[in-house]
Amino acid sequence: MADQPPPDQGAAEAPEATSWAAFEAGELRESLSRVRQLLDAEAHPSAPYAERYAAADALSALAATAASLAARAGPGSPDAEAAAACAERLRLERGLALLRTDLLGEGEPLVAAALARPAARWPLHVALRARNALGALWCDRDDAAAALRHLQAAEGAYAAARAAAAAAAVDAAAAAAGAAPAAPGGGEAGLAEGVAALRVGEGEEPPAGAGAGGVQTGGGGGGTEEPAWASALAPADAAAAEEEEFTQTLFFLAQVHALLGDRAASAAYSALDANEWVQNALQLSGFYVERSSFAMARYCLEAVRALLEARRAAGEGQGAAEGQRAGERERAHGAAEGQRQEEGDEQQQRQTAEAGAEAEAGGEGEAGGRPDAAADVAEAAEADSDARAARRRTDQRDAAAAAASPRAAAPPASAADAPASARAAAREGLLSGGGLDADVAANVALAWGKLFLYRLVASHGAALAGRAVEAGVASPGGVPDAARFDSLPGVPPLEALPEWGGGALVTEYEGARALANAALPLLSRALEHYQLDGWVSEHVETQLEISNVYRLLADFDGDPRRRAATQLSRTRVMGPLVGAFSAEHYPGLSKSVVLENANAWREVAAAREDSGAPAGQAAAAAREAAAHYQLFLASLRPHGPIPAGGDAKRAAAAAAARAAAAADCSPSPASEGAPLDRLDPGDEPHAVRAAFHAGCLLHTAARLDGGGRGGGGGGGAAARGGGATAQELLRWVGAYAKKWGLDEFEEEAALADELAGLLDQRDLLLEQARGQAGAGGGGAAAAAAARGR
Repeated sequence: MADQPPPDQGAAEAPEATSWAAFEAGELRESLSRVRQLLDAEAHPSAPYAERYAAADALSALAATAASLAARAGPGSPDAEAAAACAERLRLERGLALLRTDLLGEGEPLVAAALARPAARWPLHVALRARNALGALWCDRDDAAAALRHLQAAEGAYAAARAAAAAAAVDAAAAAAGAAPAAPGGGEAGLAEGVAALRVGEGEEPPAGAGAGGVQTGGGGGGTEEPAWASALAPADAAAAEEEEFTQTLFFLAQVHALLGDRAASAAYSALDANEWVQNALQLSGFYVERSSFAMARYCLEAVRALLEARRAAGEGQGAAEGQRAGERERAHGAAEGQRQEEGDEQQQRQTAEAGAEAEAGGEGEAGGRPDAAADVAEAAEADSDARAARRRTDQRDAAAAAASPRAAAPPASAADAPASARAAAREGLLSGGGLDADVAANVALAWGKLFLYRLVASHGAALAGRAVEAGVASPGGVPDAARFDSLPGVPPLEALPEWGGGALVTEYEGARALANAALPLLSRALEHYQLDGWVSEHVETQLEISNVYRLLADFDGDPRRRAATQLSRTRVMGPLVGAFSAEHYPGLSKSVVLENANAWREVAAAREDSGAPAGQAAAAAREAAAHYQLFLASLRPHGPIPAGGDAKRAAAAAAARAAAAADCSPSPASEGAPLDRLDPGDEPHAVRAAFHAGCLLHTAARLDGGGRGGGGGGGAAARGGGATAQELLRWVGAYAKKWGLDEFEEEAALADELAGLLDQRDLLLEQARGQAGAGGGGAAAAAAARGR
């Protein structure tokens, strides 16, 4: 009875199946393919667990069918064993699916029961996934000791599989060589020894689930092949899945040991790879940033900086040692060369002296008949020797200097270069060195940039919107010892970080500009790696962050001309991205880019009008914003009808029948081509706002073009055409919001209806003025008054 599985909660009735073979070849495989699709589907925010609930229910029904077939096949038969193993695996998979939902209480006993039965033999990647899931669950329940037991079992299972693979390889090599397999250290005994040797705690018993009893091991070292029916559940690359799951095991072990206060063990697991360690620290920093714990986020990033500096210093020290050894070799080589040169000089002097003696004796050599020839030769030889000795001394001095300073020092930065040097330090000093992968180094830059950005976000909310900022970790005293990096040299003390309390926030423009100047070069540095070609999501999202920096900074700025310039920087960042990548493959990002451009141009138009800029400049920005809003609306038209903008015929038809628009929002000529079908919930609020802003901006552009401050021209027909499009958009906003009861847009709907009515009156006055002008009356003043509305 102990091995009987617990009853599946919510299990469906087992459908009739003729035999295990028929079930395995048909319904089981087809159903598991659908289950895999459900588990891999992207969760919808409104129902995040719907697909996983459906997958769990399907697995429950399949497990019930397999158990029924096992019972009917009779004990001991191959079909009974295969069906029973299938039911066991499906219960485990159902439990793992439920652990990814809020039904943790149903998922945990299924997974724990499957792992507790010693008869079950799981593929390694399945065993690791199950142990990791339970370890994470108990960690979330603040029971680190229980989590550690499961994670150590996963570690033991991995070690057992690798030891078995190594033993099999030795036996295979011995068999190929014609020798008998080695008994000591091989087989089951060697497997147990391998597990014991790889355990963290010496002298402990192997954890439950470790060893060959809980994991299938085979010639590949990563577990035997799964049955054919399980192919839909199996990863494409089992070996890669094993390594990925084991990496997750090691990451969890580092966290759990830290929670238990064992910093040495935590550091040992965390230091497996610098890239992994840094990436984990960056994720932790992001966790704190999202909770406004800016001091703790900074602390994690300072730990990354200290690690990179230590690795860079170690590399430079190694380079210095190599330079010193090279200098010593150069000096030894120079001394040997000098010795050989001196011996050569002495030999030449002896030969010269012998030649002089022969000349004095009256020999018939080349110097014969010239008494001073021998002296000339000796003098020349001595001068040449002195010159060579001088060169040797110079070379030796240069070699000694090079050994003492193997790297050329960089020229000191002048005072005029101080700002540039500070920015370079922010980019290079924090990021370079350490031997990180390119994407990890880019993520370091991104994390630092986001720290300054989100400080600006919090400051904006507190100073301009009156929102309170509550940090998840409010003071150094609230930081547990396990979350400290005191053992890492170069990390500043927690108490010394300036972001505690209100120190992370700014309240005025100069402080906001300092945060923006800190964030922008770091985010731009990340873009050097995350290029649009190959990194579409990362590139666009980072550009959106940069645009957000400019937006927040502009809101702090009381100077409208400077604010207009800052908002214009947003359009320079985002403008080139419109149409630069596939809207079909990245629909969400494409819409975000268009809306960001539209919002930026709207702010430019408002700031230009506030600053007293020529009306034509403000009108141009308003038209650019309206064009981007309508581009966004056009992207929704295949999925939900949106007004496309008016032309002359449609404007005339709308003007002739505006009074026919009923209060019950029945379609009117002004809404032709734009019925009020309900939009996708995710697009609806953006569409209503976009239509409202586009209508208002087109009206603003028409007003400015029609004789506003500073001239600008372009009135008359251009103004009337823009107004017609504005009316169509505004009427759609009011009608749509009323039909679908959008209370959150009640104010916009009322304003849209009011402005559309005013535009109707303006059009009527313009028509009357034109009629009077055609009849010879003085309608110029009336027309000017109408255009000014």
